[in-house]
Amino acid sequence: MLGEVLEEGLARVIAGERGEPQDETLATYAGHFTDEECWLDWREPAATLLRRFVALNVVSPRARARIGGEAFQVLALRTVPGPATAPGTVLDRAGERLVVAAGDGAVEVRIRLLAAGTQTSRDRA
Repeated sequence: MLGEVLEEGLARVIAGERGEPQDETLATYAGHFTDEECWLDWREPAATLLRRFVALNVVSPRARARIGGEAFQVLALRTVPGPATAPGTVLDRAGERLVVAAGDGAVEVRIRLLAAGTQTSRDRA
């Protein structure tokens, strides 16, 4: 996603487009994501999980999830059709690719086990 934004922005700069200045009176500030906000909640709808994943991983992979009692970094996520079953249930697994039940369907994720030194206190709970 970041690559797409940069590609479009660079093309506009090269074309000489100056853009529109932001109205500073309408600007808002959003703080950094907290450690707690980096965790995906499988009870959420698949589309919400996708939006959270994209927001967390714009610059670098920060999305995390618990699967089968272990903490993982989520490297890729897309929505897929899935049966109505308990959120967080692993429906399919092939290496580091899993299909996990969400609140209203399923998502396919590519994961990496979090190293012990990178886990927060919640990771170890």
